[in-house]
Amino acid sequence: MTVTIAIANAKGGVGKTTTALHLAAAFAERGLATLAVDVDPQGTLTQQLGIATDHETLTVREVLFDNRPLRDVAVPARPHLDVAPADLRLADADLGLAQVGGGDLRLRKGMRGLPHEVVVIDCPPALGKLTFNALVAADAYLVPIDSAAFALMGMDMLFRTVEEVREYFNPDLRFLGPVLTLAEPRTVVTRAVYDQLRRTYPETFATMIRRSQKAKEVAFAQETLLDIEPTTTGDDYRTLADEVLGRLGLGALADGTRVG
Repeated sequence: MTVTIAIANAKGGVGKTTTALHLAAAFAERGLATLAVDVDPQGTLTQQLGIATDHETLTVREVLFDNRPLRDVAVPARPHLDVAPADLRLADADLGLAQVGGGDLRLRKGMRGLPHEVVVIDCPPALGKLTFNALVAADAYLVPIDSAAFALMGMDMLFRTVEEVREYFNPDLRFLGPVLTLAEPRTVVTRAVYDQLRRTYPETFATMIRRSQKAKEVAFAQETLLDIEPTTTGDDYRTLADEVLGRLGLGALADGTRVG
């Protein structure tokens, strides 16, 4: 059985790709067969996992437009972790998917027969057809929220999209909750945003993802914060991964006994 989680927010700069990347890496670190699916035309997740693409590389575009199964485009990135890559060839996908039959179902169709236990989908910072495909294909979604003023802007738009997905395609799509990212727990702003989140969304994850000065360094080195020690933010993502698995009823997989 495969469990699929979409990481979505209409707002950019909230740590969405960093969250998708590190959750996928943390699941793989626990020994779960994990697939990271990049549906962001920027391809940042693909690049940070060290996957280079060219015009001959099979990507998520071939899944969406040529009916290729995801298992055909997935490539190994590290132990227990594969990636379905993306690049700028997805830039016109929102327009293209609006013009093809079953355009909202292409990603879900491509996921049939996956051998992975967990799939993490990194959505673009927009609510077009790519994000719609991800939500249609997902069992659940979570929303990274940055610890800044007006952090909750755009949530209503995302929820309207989710309701449309539920009404027409995926009635069981589950909201796992928002997770506070780029947090500085000692500051008034972070505490205020977190308190507002908890009041507005009881599902808010207990784990805060603290801001890391090393995030850009590891991205440049095509590594993750889990690869360097010590790193409080890397540990935050490990804790968040356990919390996500617990909410999905997979908590028994979070004890690390399957690593290796």
